[in-house]
Amino acid sequence: ATVRSVRLFTSLLDLFGGAPAISEIVVDDVNLAFTRSKDGSLSVGGIKFGGKRSSPDETARASSAKPAQPNDAKQKPSDESGATARGEESQKDNAKDSEVAFQIKNFTVTNANVSLLDETVTPNSRIALTKINAYLKEVHAAGTAKVDLSGHLFGADQPNLQLTGTAGNPLANQLLDLKFALKPLDLTAFSALAATYGAQLEGTSLAGPLEIVLSVQTRPGT
Repeated sequence: ATVRSVRLFTSLLDLFGGAPAISEIVVDDVNLAFTRSKDGSLSVGGIKFGGKRSSPDETARASSAKPAQPNDAKQKPSDESGATARGEESQKDNAKDSEVAFQIKNFTVTNANVSLLDETVTPNSRIALTKINAYLKEVHAAGTAKVDLSGHLFGADQPNLQLTGTAGNPLANQLLDLKFALKPLDLTAFSALAATYGAQLEGTSLAGPLEIVLSVQTRPGT
């Protein structure tokens, strides 16, 4: 995983106003290469997530191999426990009072590349989304933002994947209005990818462009 640069833009009014804010964060040339190994784990930048879990027998053997730890700890008097709890609550309150909430008004990612190498199939499959430009504008402190994302899928010369609209959490009664467009899609590349994962495409002609447009919309209070 690499990033060429991260730039922050702000103004004196935004920085020292009543609600400190960063006008924009720009991240340039992000490269993320994910690998799905044969054991099912997912790794990026040398960091591994998931993978094959130990069987119940292996877990039991590992537990039984550990020596028993003597329980020599003595219970502290109740008054000391209460004082400790009150002290922890006081520290939490002081931490909340000292927190400074920064608002990020706009977030931009330019020329990003994301790829996935799947080693669980033969031959190995690689899916790449390149030249990604993503813009989050008018980011609200509550979590909503206007989204404009585009990228090149399957090595297309022109952007053929786009996500636009307003993103929010409908469970928090926020507006969600997104449009996903995939056009034109090189069906030759898609057919080869589908065959790698065992899809039966005999007798199906996959040639030429395909356009897919999906819209998701919820309204606050609905």
